[in-house]
Amino acid sequence: MGVFMSTHSIKRVLLINRDVVELGRWKQYVLSKDEAIEVYSADSVTLEEVQYIHPDLIVLGGTSTGSDDEYSEVLRGYLTARPTKVLVVMPWTQLDDLERAVQFGADDVLATPFSPKEFINRINGLLLT
Repeated sequence: MGVFMSTHSIKRVLLINRDVVELGRWKQYVLSKDEAIEVYSADSVTLEEVQYIHPDLIVLGGTSTGSDDEYSEVLRGYLTARPTKVLVVMPWTQLDDLERAVQFGADDVLATPFSPKEFINRINGLLLT
C-alpha cells in the first residue's frame, strides 16, 4: 500500500489557492509521488464541477477561507452535504485566523513556510484517517 493509496480506490485531492505559483508547487509536491491519486485544482475545476469530484481531501490556501470568497461559499455548502477532510495552509503570521479556519471546517492547519515532505505527510495523514 502506497502513501496515498487505499486498498479500495484512488484518492482525490482538490487544491485551492489564489496564488497560482503556490498552487503549482502544491501540484508538483503531490504529483511527484507515483501513487494512486487524482489531483484537481481551482485553476482547472469550475465551481459547478466541485460537487461531482467528491474529493477525499480539500487543501485550501489560507486566503481561500474568507467569507467573501465565492469558492468558500460553494465549499461550505458542499462540506455540509458531504463530510470531507480539509487541510488549511496559511502563513504563520496569519495564525490569528486559526479560528476562522476551524469555523470553516479545517481538520488540520499547516503554517507556511513548510517543507514539501511536511505537506505530503499532512495530506497522507488526513487521507488515512
